[in-house]
Amino acid sequence: MTQPDWNFLSTDISGAIRRVTGGADDPQAIDWRGVRVAHIDTGVRDHPVFGSLTSGTSWVKIAAGVQLYGTR
Repeated sequence: MTQPDWNFLSTDISGAIRRVTGGADDPQAIDWRGVRVAHIDTGVRDHPVFGSLTSGTSWVKIAAGVQLYGTR
């Protein structure tokens, strides 16, 4: 069974918070005024929810994805 916080661990959320706050490990220390948010999808990893990408049994259709980076 995977850890419930696997996504936070694999993306290093704590490190991102420390970088934005200048070292504080407290998300409440972030000044959110003027912040714009975007969803950057970097792909998928092997995970029980998706099936196995490496063995070809995943239900994720990677070929159907859209690459928007660098298309302007």
